[in-house]
Amino acid sequence: MTFGKSSFQAYVKRMAPNSFYLRAVHISPLPVVRGLWVNLTSGKKVIGGASKENAEDLT
Repeated sequence: MTFGKSSFQAYVKRMAPNSFYLRAVHISPLPVVRGLWVNLTSGKKVIGGASKENAEDLT
């Protein structure tokens, strides 16, 4: 599976039990709700939050 080319649901389906999915940015409420739902209904965990992007971090 190519990273960034599939849907969130496709990634969650392929995750091993007790594994983690890290999202760097939650821009809208829908990804937050989806992550919470996965956390509540499976052994998989979605972790996320906001990150500040700096040009210095890319070099």
